[in-house]
Amino acid sequence: MSSQGVKRPRYGSPFCLQLRWHFAIPRRTIGWLPDERKAVEDYHARQLEQAQRWQETLTAVAVANQQIRQLREKAEELLQKEELFEAIAAYEELTKLQLSPADNKVLYSLYARTMQWDKAVDTGLRTPESFYVRDQTALLYGSGRNEEYLKARQQLLADYQTLNQPWQFSGHLMMSSLLPVESELHPAIRHLADGCSTSPEPYEKAMVGKAMYRLGVFETWYENLEDDSPLKAGQDFLVQITQFKNNPTEENREKLLQAIERQKESADKQITDGALGKYWWGYIERMAWVREGERVLNSGESPP
Repeated sequence: MSSQGVKRPRYGSPFCLQLRWHFAIPRRTIGWLPDERKAVEDYHARQLEQAQRWQETLTAVAVANQQIRQLREKAEELLQKEELFEAIAAYEELTKLQLSPADNKVLYSLYARTMQWDKAVDTGLRTPESFYVRDQTALLYGSGRNEEYLKARQQLLADYQTLNQPWQFSGHLMMSSLLPVESELHPAIRHLADGCSTSPEPYEKAMVGKAMYRLGVFETWYENLEDDSPLKAGQDFLVQITQFKNNPTEENREKLLQAIERQKESADKQITDGALGKYWWGYIERMAWVREGERVLNSGESPP
């Protein structure tokens, strides 16, 4: 018999309903069992607790960020007004809440400007990525940490051949000549001196003489300069040191002593209300040469 002749039962017929009832998955009509209900309730409670904690975290972060923004604005305002010691207190509090490289750089620079050399070094080392090696060498020397200074100087001069600007030559040379220079660094010092010699800036040209002094050839270099050479400018202090070393007479002693006093006076002029200006490293460099002059004065001999 063909299928066309078979009458299919209607979907809603008693027969179909009976089949649906027979094969249907039994449904629970008595509700959740106690253990199941407790598990569901515990799950929802945990979800609610996590949501509450997350909301509390978001609120706390928002409050902290607002506090940080307000504190940074206050610190920047104090710095702009040159209220350095108040600015230090604000930046100290700020970096406790959030240690960012930018804020930390400002703080170590403020310590440097107020001549708190050790604090400046230790603060700078907290964020090495924002602690300029040139600043590090200056501050290590200023704090008397000479062994660390020598290591930092090695790092500073490691890339000397990549430098190509007069201000880079003079800055690196300034910080590298604070103490006698070991022979393996002489090529770097000569390279920096050559770069400074072509600078149009007098203070950068004056760095050449300091390089020659640390190389132990200042006297020969100076004598071979033409009388009208611009490189002779700014070398009076080193000339006095050299003259006393070669001929430690009472007259030369007095000349060197006066030169040292002039250097000290120039350094003191950089201090206003117990703080230095933005170019604080110049004070460290000037005092380094004062110490060199005093060593020569007291011993009659000094390493270059």
